[in-house]
Amino acid sequence: MMNFIKSLLLNKLYFLKVQELDLTNQDIEEFNNIYDRLIHNGEGKEFSYDSIYPKYVFLNYIIENKDVLVLGSNHTDIKVFQPREQTLFNGKPTKAVFASSDALWSTFFAIINRSAYLGSLRNACLTNNTKRGIKRYYYFSLSNNFAGNRWVNGTIYFLPKPLFKRGGIKD
Repeated sequence: MMNFIKSLLLNKLYFLKVQELDLTNQDIEEFNNIYDRLIHNGEGKEFSYDSIYPKYVFLNYIIENKDVLVLGSNHTDIKVFQPREQTLFNGKPTKAVFASSDALWSTFFAIINRSAYLGSLRNACLTNNTKRGIKRYYYFSLSNNFAGNRWVNGTIYFLPKPLFKRGGIKD
């Protein structure tokens, strides 16, 4: 009942919505092959995604079905992730490496030009478990204070989920 009420409320708001994954066996086989070849058995090298399916669909499938989280960054050459001082959504300081269980959110942080941005950057990702999977709702708010291009090329890093402690809001 709570999921129904939550879904009803979230569907009334003006959030960007991403539906649950609806994949064929062929889709799943392709995604598993890419994962096995380039991520699980890969050497941590950069690769270009060349599937006909949208990247966020691939990323969400991998996150939901493999033991990984993702991190989006403008920095394309990170070799070692070090915890650094940051601020949580509730204003509390923390020293951490943030990774996400969401593709679109990580992609946003990979391509938003943070070095040219001067204003407040607010965002949220809410999820609702349905019979078909996870339905996602997003909120992104940016001011117009950019000193250059709003978007840049970015990188999605795959990180082992067991190395992270869950944070944020459990929804």
